Amino acid sequence: DLTPRFVFWSDDQLALHRFIVKDMVPVFNRRNRQSFTGERMWHRRMRNTFDFLQQNNINLNWNWDSHVPQIMEKSLFKKIMKSVDYQKPPGYCVNTLYFGLAHTPPRLEQSLIKTTCEAERNYPFLPTERLFLGYNDAACRGNLLQLLQQYLPQTSIYEKSGIKI
Repeated sequence: DLTPRFVFWSDDQLALHRFIVKDMVPVFNRRNRQSFTGERMWHRRMRNTFDFLQQNNINLNWNWDSHVPQIMEKSLFKKIMKSVDYQKPPGYCVNTLYFGLAHTPPRLEQSLIKTTCEAERNYPFLPTERLFLGYNDAACRGNLLQLLQQYLPQTSIYEKSGIKI
């Protein structure tokens, strides 16, 4: 079960530095509905989420799926998730749905606290200047995982052990 306040954290992001969870504020991304034109599942979910919000008279020029951890309230989260058929394709983007329906104003733009690595390449160094790092499969096919393993040599208690890079 969820605690009264919990952190929604997906699998393609990690913290590079220590932080105080209770001090976190919602993080937004400047991309609006028109930015999501692709047919990838994530783009279709984002468009579906924007459309659902617009049907509920909520018009956003940003989204909340900034791929950083977000603090949520359990009672509001459950209420919101019951208001949609999440299993019906293409689904919804949880953070934008949650913060959009909560009428949360944008406060902290993701590029101020997160670096994104989405290219298959050999990075000369691990970008550690921001609190969070987001990545995708392409970045993992380059040397990003090796750099992360050097920077974070101990396995987190939250990840499976024995994964070979």
